[in-house]
Amino acid sequence: NKNVPERWVLNFAPFLRYRYKLGKTRSINVRYNGRSSQPSMSQLQPVADKSNPMRVVVGNPNLDPSFTHNVMFRFQDFNADAQRSIMAMGNVQVAQNSIISRTTFDQNTGAQTTTYTNVNGVWNARMMGMISFPFKDKRWQFNNNLFGFYSQTIGFNNGLRNRSGSLTVGESFSVAFRP
Repeated sequence: NKNVPERWVLNFAPFLRYRYKLGKTRSINVRYNGRSSQPSMSQLQPVADKSNPMRVVVGNPNLDPSFTHNVMFRFQDFNADAQRSIMAMGNVQVAQNSIISRTTFDQNTGAQTTTYTNVNGVWNARMMGMISFPFKDKRWQFNNNLFGFYSQTIGFNNGLRNRSGSLTVGESFSVAFRP
């Protein structure tokens, strides 16, 4: 049987946004949204593509849709009299049932077979802070940005599950002259 079984899927994309004003120029924003992603036909089709016998690809008709949750928060404050700005924000994204490729190698022939599977554990987080204020002589302005990003992915190495993470941290500051 070369056909993918009939499937019915309900896609759901929730969205929520909340803003709380702490004052005239200060506020906190929180946002959530979710997104569903369906597997492609080539990822579902259970027929082996043997056009290159050294790299065979077989779909998985049992794949579930993946669903990504995204939460963002932001704090901001601007003081017009002091010409000072402060902002902090963060974002977290978590995927359920991520669709990834899973490749195994035949030690005797060197051929590889790739299929697809659902995994959990794929996520990333990002944070950023910014401050800007003038010196006593208001023609000079100091600006500083600090950010961090972490990403975790799941993969397979010759059929064995592994996890990898990547961390990036950075800062940029400047002094500006405004005549």
